[in-house]
Amino acid sequence: AANFFGAVVIVAGLVGTTLGGLAATAWHKRNPAGYALLLSISTFLAVPTSFAAFASHDQTTTMCLLALSMCLLFLSTGPINTLILETVPVNLRASAMALSIFMIHLFGDMWSPEIVGRLADAWADLRKAAMILPFALLIGAVLWLALGLRMRPAPPKPVPAPTA
Repeated sequence: AANFFGAVVIVAGLVGTTLGGLAATAWHKRNPAGYALLLSISTFLAVPTSFAAFASHDQTTTMCLLALSMCLLFLSTGPINTLILETVPVNLRASAMALSIFMIHLFGDMWSPEIVGRLADAWADLRKAAMILPFALLIGAVLWLALGLRMRPAPPKPVPAPTA
C-alpha cells in the first residue's frame, strides 16, 4: 500500500498539477472564471471516481480509480495557488500561501484520518466510513462552482443610442 500510494502521489501529482495549470491558464485567457471552473469540474469528477474506488471490491479497480481520483484532485493545485496569488496584495502573498498550506493541513489531512478511523470503529466498517470522503469533495466542488459563477464576466451593458 505504501509503495502504491507513494508512486501514485508522485505521478498523479506531477501529471495533474501540470495538466491543471496548463488547462486552467488556457481557459482563464477566454474566461476570467476559468481557474475556479476547472477547480469545480475536476472536483466534481473526483466525487464519483473516489466513491466507486471505495465501493469496489476488486483491488485493481480500486487502485486505478484511486489513482484517477488523485490525478483529478491534483488538477486543482496550480489554479488554487494562482487564484490566491492573483487576489492577494503583493506584500501579503507569501503569508497568504503559508496560510493556505496551513489550512489545507488543518482542515484536510490532520483530521480526516482521525474522523474516518473513529467512524470505522463505531460502524465496524472502514469502507462505509471512507464514503464520507466523496461527500466532502462534493461540498468543495459546490463551493468552487459558486466561486466560478461569481467570477463570470458580466454581460455587456447595452450601448445607449446616440441622441441627436
